Amino acid sequence: MKHFYLLSLILFSASCTHRLVPTWYNAEKDGLPITQITDNEVTIRLENLELRERYMIFDMEIENASAKEVTLDLPSMYCYSSFKRFKPLATDSTAENWEQQLPEGAVRSAAMTPKMVDDLYRDKLASKQDAGLLLALLGAGLIIYDLAQDIDDANDENWTEEDAEKSWQRDLVTATSLVALSAISDVNEVETARTAEDLEYIPRELLVEKVVEAGSSIRGKVFIANVFIYKYYRFVIPMDGVSFVFDFRRANSTERQKIRLSSY
Repeated sequence: MKHFYLLSLILFSASCTHRLVPTWYNAEKDGLPITQITDNEVTIRLENLELRERYMIFDMEIENASAKEVTLDLPSMYCYSSFKRFKPLATDSTAENWEQQLPEGAVRSAAMTPKMVDDLYRDKLASKQDAGLLLALLGAGLIIYDLAQDIDDANDENWTEEDAEKSWQRDLVTATSLVALSAISDVNEVETARTAEDLEYIPRELLVEKVVEAGSSIRGKVFIANVFIYKYYRFVIPMDGVSFVFDFRRANSTERQKIRLSSY
């Protein structure tokens, strides 16, 4: 039963998704937590879709209303994460002195390449398939164990009322465990199918390094590497010599619920 409870905990933890919201976000007044910055007629809109221990997913849109093309340098995009709040940037801040304004212990990470994203989802799919196999083996093991105990009970010539009580309790535990295993297995099957679908479609949704023509816009998903669920995040997006800086914080449970409702 230890394996059963451990697997349940792992699957539950894997299903918990955090979100990031702009530091100014107010769930009572604001709708979706979309933030934007405009500079020289170029606007970047950013919304966090998912925050996990290994990665973060953002929906990014770049609108170029200027008279010249601009280039998205995605490999140069990076983020800082920290348990401490970031100090507001001074109006004359440059990339060179941002490091001096970071809280102690801030961790830097970079955008993930399409291959890294593909490898990530292949690993996720393999893990969920392994979990499905383990669930099936656990269910079969419970049934075989209960059947073997029933056979032993049937051959016991000294059957007592206490033995009958133990047999009834064992059957109850087995039935309850099988129902729980079935429910967890159903969730895992849905997650496995969803991961397989993501593996097929997400590569087409990724925002890759490209030129944004004058008067046009681009939109797609950006994956950022992550190592832990921190409280504060600062994203720096360089574009043609200009750095767009976005500050986020981890959303609380109430905010996550309101965001889900606002998405429908």
